[in-house]
Amino acid sequence: SSRPRRFVFFFPLPRRMKTTISTASSHVTCLSRRYPSCTLSNTSKRMTSTQQQGNGSKLRQFIHQFTSSKQNRTTTTTNSITKKGVHPQRRGLSTTASASDTENEGQDASTKYKIPPDDISVFVTRPDAPSISLSPSRTRVLYSHKPKDNPPVAELARKELKLGGIRIDTKQNSGSRMGHTVKLSIGKFPKTEADIGVYEDITGVPENGLINFVSWSPNGKKLAFTVRFHGDEIEDEDEDESSSSAATGRKPLELWIADVETKSAAKVTSLAENYQLNTIFESYSWLNDDELLCCVIPKDRSKKAPRRPKTPLGPRIESNVAGNVRQARTYADLLKNDTDEKLFEYYCESQLVKTNIKTNETTMWCNGEKKIFTRVEPSPCGEYVILECLKRPFSYAVPCGRFPKKVWVAEAATDKVVREICDLPLAENIPIVSNSTRVGPRGVNWRPDKEATLYWTECQDEGDPRNEVGEGNPRDISYLVDFTKPTASTDAPKAFYKSGLRLSGYAWGCDDLSIAYENWYKTRTSRVAPFSPKENTEKGSYASTPISDEEKKNVLWERNYEDSYGEPGGFVTRRTNFGTYVLARVEGETPLGEGTATGKTGAKLLLQGSGANPKGNRPFFDIFDVDTRKAKRLWRSPKKEKLFTCGGLLSDYGENGEEPITLQTMRILTTKQSPSEYVQYYESTFDYKRSENSKYALNIDKGDLNIVEEFEKERVEGPCVLPVKEMRISNFPHPHPQLSDPPKEIIKYKRDDGVELSGTLYTPPGYDAKRDGPLPLLIWAYPREFKNAESASQLRESPFRFTGISPQSSLVWLARGYAVLDGPALPIIAQGDDDDAEPNDTYVQQLVAGAKAAVDEVVRRGVADKDRVAVGGHSYGAFMAANLLAHAPDLFCCAVARSGAYNRTLTPFGFQAEERSFWEAPDVYSKMSPFNNAHLVKKPILLIHGEDDPNSGTNVMQSERFFAALKGNGAQAKLVVLPHENHGYRGLESVLHVMAETSEWLDEHCKKEETN
Repeated sequence: SSRPRRFVFFFPLPRRMKTTISTASSHVTCLSRRYPSCTLSNTSKRMTSTQQQGNGSKLRQFIHQFTSSKQNRTTTTTNSITKKGVHPQRRGLSTTASASDTENEGQDASTKYKIPPDDISVFVTRPDAPSISLSPSRTRVLYSHKPKDNPPVAELARKELKLGGIRIDTKQNSGSRMGHTVKLSIGKFPKTEADIGVYEDITGVPENGLINFVSWSPNGKKLAFTVRFHGDEIEDEDEDESSSSAATGRKPLELWIADVETKSAAKVTSLAENYQLNTIFESYSWLNDDELLCCVIPKDRSKKAPRRPKTPLGPRIESNVAGNVRQARTYADLLKNDTDEKLFEYYCESQLVKTNIKTNETTMWCNGEKKIFTRVEPSPCGEYVILECLKRPFSYAVPCGRFPKKVWVAEAATDKVVREICDLPLAENIPIVSNSTRVGPRGVNWRPDKEATLYWTECQDEGDPRNEVGEGNPRDISYLVDFTKPTASTDAPKAFYKSGLRLSGYAWGCDDLSIAYENWYKTRTSRVAPFSPKENTEKGSYASTPISDEEKKNVLWERNYEDSYGEPGGFVTRRTNFGTYVLARVEGETPLGEGTATGKTGAKLLLQGSGANPKGNRPFFDIFDVDTRKAKRLWRSPKKEKLFTCGGLLSDYGENGEEPITLQTMRILTTKQSPSEYVQYYESTFDYKRSENSKYALNIDKGDLNIVEEFEKERVEGPCVLPVKEMRISNFPHPHPQLSDPPKEIIKYKRDDGVELSGTLYTPPGYDAKRDGPLPLLIWAYPREFKNAESASQLRESPFRFTGISPQSSLVWLARGYAVLDGPALPIIAQGDDDDAEPNDTYVQQLVAGAKAAVDEVVRRGVADKDRVAVGGHSYGAFMAANLLAHAPDLFCCAVARSGAYNRTLTPFGFQAEERSFWEAPDVYSKMSPFNNAHLVKKPILLIHGEDDPNSGTNVMQSERFFAALKGNGAQAKLVVLPHENHGYRGLESVLHVMAETSEWLDEHCKKEETN
């Protein structure tokens, strides 16, 4: 990609923190930077599982010191922070807390972080495989190495500003709590076994540098990326927000360029010496092989950020005296006052500069205008740029994505404005229902198949799907403007597509053939239609709404998108000479006739899909004839003890640019995995031969006759599978060899009303139900809404998927002797055929029925003890767990609920897939709220929540008030609030503590009978 990928996390943080941990055998000081002693030594460039175990992380050894022997578990904690806003005694590590905590009913006696048992703490630190990226020519591989360990909470505790729905690191002038890469390496694309895993590190980057926003140059000869630093552990509480002293090292990100051939990198000095990057919304974009556009902090910005007055100048006032209908979900981190507005403008406003890495020159661009630039998107040819900015008036009710927005196009060479596309007002009035959209141009983008043709879409129903548009009238119209024409600034936009449903996007091919995607939530309808941009533009009108038999023929598929078995797959794309991606068209001989590279007829496209079916996913790779609407199966994941998947094309682009796609030369990127074998990458080719007898094999697995399932035969012809040749190109180590192959089985069962359900049952290694008897069981789930029972009953998983275990996975409890039913289907289905029927009308009844069916099945198998079944979940899964404890008290002995919402009146304008407001469905909101039924909870429940959860609907107040309700009704409950944590938990101490609390809770309440 010519644009960097953004990995921005908006989380919360304090300013200064130091936690000291002491034991009899060691003394480790955890500072706000990463643990300096926790870096894996990696002298070898080829990793193996054996080496992985031998070179275990120092952090794992550190944890082990706290867990290996009881006599060494003496922990003392000091906290040097006493200034305002920082809570002392929250940041220590302890392993001495009582499991029951009965000595202090009001507050846990231990406010220190805990360490879990060593059989599960080992899952906290594990070497992940590096992510890989192929060069444009597909001849080199970029390896991005991620940190081995979670950051300490002290690092998350850095100060941030919460403004307009985003969170800002004021020192870096970036999004706060960003992820990062610690090292980049480059190797050649493997062609032999000896090449696998062989790479050279990019040199020149400071050892403690943190890497973000990595991208290839268009020709693949350079890499651009940013570098930042953790800085010192101490930051002055009163230090000015905008300061970036060299002493701390924490300052705005720097732009670096690496030469792919020499593997050396250097800072772009002409930029670094004169400007500082502003990466809150944008970072940089490649214009061509030598030039980049960068967002920078304005040169004349004041050194001091606006300060909040110590005494408010007046009350906060919001008004709706006009009586307008303005509904919004419970967004977090919104602007609250005039100072917030000034701070938002201060940090988000930027200027644009053009940097030439060949001449090392940086010049001001766009006349040096200061704006809140949120997008800088060069055209495929690099001669024009889409620019977007936010503007006043700001809003206190919605996040910044709905602030007034201006979009225009400028020339890259001269920064001259060519055309204004839109100047949109504040969008506080977008309805809360699905398929709602902003009025005015949306989805403003460059066509990837053209040098500089802009397109966008405008709704015709005022953005409200509840408004009727009339039979035969479009709901959306898409327009385009060709900027290569000298009259582009004044040409009237040309309509090229009119959709009957809400338009969701395009897969562009060429003037003769592209694909449009439409959807409609109320009926769960997805529509895919081919069209000719050239023809549609010339005739001036087009509607995909099937109002005639002739127009119906034009639609490729119109289907229920919840029907996974009927999913035809997604179209495969190919790289162009512009560096963009368009539909991949197969040329030459195919099993469906001759394929053409251009033209409206003869188009043979490629489809890849998950291949969901009643026996488990079996991904496929099809060739599709657009003229006949028929597909032929080229390849399907074999019916073996492994899961094969297809990725992108490897043969679409080479050293000389675009290459024709043929079955004879086609190479694709595939993966292979099994429950015990980590995911590995392969280069796969079809064994296509000229001989008629061997051109198409009927089967690559003689025992597998179902190359095409019965329900696929309307759209896929078969059997017709080409044999595949494979070449492995990766050798990633197993991430957790200590628990490498836990037994797993996808089990199927039925709800009382006949709805078929499924879930994945895991048991500890070596377990035998007949020999060992029933185990304590943990059910970890997440409900999902469906429109009909048929779709709800479908299996969407493979029994051969790798069993990955992260520290927050429910599968860690296998190491503690639990059985785990992971992801059991708990569908909430709309009752009745009426389009207005809503799943949540019978939420509680269906939830209990699904949970009972799951418990009964595992108990029937002899794996679970019916009196020792725990339930848990995260977010909407936590909401589920609390409801089950209230409404199914006989099913579960305890529950664990993380980052949930429990009072739906606190999310009155919809939640999850619920579109109705509280005032439209008060009975539904009331019955679904565990808070309202706290008096029914009779079994122990552990509530865990991040203190700074920004997720819409799951503010920490949800857990705090639910806990108060539970306590007020005498329920056994415990509340754990994790300082500085978000909706998910990242801090090392937090992750360890969650594991420790959960372990204690489950052992106390789920293993209780076993212990007795």
